[in-house]
Amino acid sequence: MVVPGAITMVCTGGSLGLDHPIPQLGCRSSVWRAVRIRAASVDAGVQLESSKDPVLVVVGGGAAGIFGAVRAKTVCPQLKVVVLEKGKLLSKVRISGGGRCNVTTGLHMDPLPLAGQYPRGHKELRGSFFRTHGPKDTIAWFSQRGVSLKKEDDGRMFPVSNSSATIVDCLLNEARRIGVVLQTGVSVSGISCQTGGGFDVKLSKSNDGPKKLGADFVLLSTGSSRQGHELAQRLGHSIVEPQPSLFTFKVKDVALAELAGVSFEAVKAELELPGQKQKNPRLSQTGPLLITHWGLSGPVVLRLSAWAARDLFSSNYQGTLWIDFVPSMSTEALYEILVTQKKSFMKRKVGGASPSQIPLTRRFWQYLLQREVSLTLSCYSTLC
Repeated sequence: MVVPGAITMVCTGGSLGLDHPIPQLGCRSSVWRAVRIRAASVDAGVQLESSKDPVLVVVGGGAAGIFGAVRAKTVCPQLKVVVLEKGKLLSKVRISGGGRCNVTTGLHMDPLPLAGQYPRGHKELRGSFFRTHGPKDTIAWFSQRGVSLKKEDDGRMFPVSNSSATIVDCLLNEARRIGVVLQTGVSVSGISCQTGGGFDVKLSKSNDGPKKLGADFVLLSTGSSRQGHELAQRLGHSIVEPQPSLFTFKVKDVALAELAGVSFEAVKAELELPGQKQKNPRLSQTGPLLITHWGLSGPVVLRLSAWAARDLFSSNYQGTLWIDFVPSMSTEALYEILVTQKKSFMKRKVGGASPSQIPLTRRFWQYLLQREVSLTLSCYSTLC
C-alpha cells in the first residue's frame, strides 16, 4: 500500500488467539533503505535522539503493534521505533483466553491449511504473511526468550504458566531490550504526508495538548478502532466496512434459558440463513456448546458467527440453528437404543433420565422431550 513519497503499513489483527497468530512484519533492510527519508524533528515528549536514522511510528500498543515494532527493530537495527498507545499496552492480551492468553494454534502448522481457518482474507494470507512467520516461528520465538507454550485438546496454545502476564512481560521486555520506545497516554489525531516524503504524526496528550512527531514510516495497528480506520482512509487506503464477528446467539426460548450453565463437550451445529439456496460447509461446525441466560454460546457458536458474520448482518441476524447433541451416533443407532430401553424398561418413565449411551444431563433430556413430543411423564411402553 503506497502513498506518494513514503510507505504506510496497516495491521488490524491486534489480539492474540486461536484464529489470530501473532502478526509479524516480513520486511528486508533493503526496503527500508530504498525509501529512507530523514524524519522531521521530534516534538512529542518522546525521547528520540536526533539523527539521520529512519524513524518508524507504530500507532497502537496491542499485540500487533508491539510485535510489529519488535520485528521491525530486529530486522532493521538502525531503525528508531516508537510505539504510541493512548491506553495501556497489551490490555487485550492480558484478558485474552480467560487471563491465560491463547497465543497461537497447534492444529495447523503449514501456511495453506492455517490460512484456510480464516473466514475472510484467507487468500491474501497464503502468501508471505504465514510463510514469513507462522505458528512454528511463534512457538520458537517465545521459547528462545524463556517462555514455553503448551497445546490443549482443542489446539489452542497457552503459556505453561497459564498466565497472560507471562506473554505480556516477554513482549514488553523484548521491546525495551532492543530499544523500542514505548509511549502511553498519547492519542494520534492525524497523519499527513510531508512534501518531501515521510509523515507528520499529530498527537493529542492530555497534559501538554497537541504535538507533532515526524516519521519516515507509519505502522497502523489499531485493531477495530474507528479512529484507526479514519487515519488509514485519510492516507488514501480503502476500508472494508467491518461487521460484528465472534458473538453468541440469542434464542427466544424461556425453557432453554432456565438451563443456563448446561454445557456439552461436542455438538454439531448447522446454521441455516434466509434465502440460502445450498448448504455451506463452513456453516456447519462441531465443538463445545454452552447454554446461557439469553441463548447459546461456546466455541461452536463463536466459529459459526465468524464464518457467517456478513451473511448474518445481511439477514438482520435472523436464522435457524440445527443442533445434533450426539453427533457421534447415527439416527439408526439412537433408534436402536430407544427400542432396547422399551423392551427392557417398559414401565420406566422416559423422562427419568436419558439412556446411559446418550450423554445428556437429566434436565436437558427432559427439556428435549417436553419440547418435541411431551413425553416427560410417559413410559417407554408408550413409544411407537
